[in-house]
Amino acid sequence: WAIVNAALGIAGYQNNFNLMVSLGCTRKEYMIAQIATVYLNMISEMVLIFLIYVIEKTMWKVIFPNKEYVKLVEYVFEYKILLAIILLVPAIRLFVGAAILRFGKIAYWLIWVVWMIGCWGCGNIIPYLAHHHESWLFVVVNNVKNMSDIMQMVSICLITVVLLILTYHFTKKQAVYV
Repeated sequence: WAIVNAALGIAGYQNNFNLMVSLGCTRKEYMIAQIATVYLNMISEMVLIFLIYVIEKTMWKVIFPNKEYVKLVEYVFEYKILLAIILLVPAIRLFVGAAILRFGKIAYWLIWVVWMIGCWGCGNIIPYLAHHHESWLFVVVNNVKNMSDIMQMVSICLITVVLLILTYHFTKKQAVYV
């Protein structure tokens, strides 16, 4: 879901930008409309996921009354995770779309490299951190993990604001290619 959502959003950013601005919409109006649309979509998707979860849990109790419900997605509805999903995922999607629109293939390949390092590296980073407590990465991960809930939420909000500001900065003087 998240990968398809991000891919469609990133590809749609460039198409929507070129179409809306060439039809007379200002870049500021475009950004406001795009941000509102992306965040409303994310909120509606999370509500839909919650409704499907409730239906699934209810059906499980009806179909398998003697078996315990297998908790697969309940962690998504913890307030910190939910805040991160609702705020950060759309901001990252907008940022990546604006970066690709602004910088073209350079941004695309840079994002691809970061994605591949994340996909291939995450499985190797966790075992590494388990045995190397002196590494800088262990210190960073441990400090983030030990932050208070309020500091984690403030950090999520600050990262979101920075990404949205960068998105606006990338878009404000972007040329239209029809």
